[in-house]
Amino acid sequence: MTDVAAACAELATLAPLLTPALRRDRRDSGRYSRLEPLSLFNTDVLLARNRLVYEIPAAAIRSAHLVHETWPWRPIGTCLRVLPVYASRMEALNMATEHRQLEMLTRAWVLQTKRALGLRRPDVGPLADCPRCDTHPPGQLWMAGAEASLNPRDLTAPPHWVHDPRVYCPLCGASWPEPEWDHLARLVTVREMA
Repeated sequence: MTDVAAACAELATLAPLLTPALRRDRRDSGRYSRLEPLSLFNTDVLLARNRLVYEIPAAAIRSAHLVHETWPWRPIGTCLRVLPVYASRMEALNMATEHRQLEMLTRAWVLQTKRALGLRRPDVGPLADCPRCDTHPPGQLWMAGAEASLNPRDLTAPPHWVHDPRVYCPLCGASWPEPEWDHLARLVTVREMA
């Protein structure tokens, strides 16, 4: 299973949970409040739901266009089933940049949705400048937060939390698991001294 396919499968489980979470997290218990007219909902859940509603069909339409197919607007579930197909076609057509963008986009959807549902703890950082980035200014190092996954067959089961002890740079994509942190610390020190 590719990264796009895994992210789309996870989104197919998580996306339907956003609307009930939005109703559950309503702040005013159904009454209009003069003091807080714009903050009636949990904004994290509302933003995640709105992002998925607009961006997933748009990504499917763009992906279809890139592989020379027509794709009218369709519901999110249908789009999530077809995005992995388009990703594999992009890979077969040597569209590496477009494929990578679709991977990053689907991963960003999963992260935002998990954060909104309370299934992802925030990343910690920035910690330091990335020693592998050749750009100016260099990317920043971040420590990955813990993430939970749900069993799609039993949504009433408690989430399974996984801590991925790694430091990463979102700009260049470099990543260091916990056993390499001493080496990373030396690289950062050398870069700061230069």
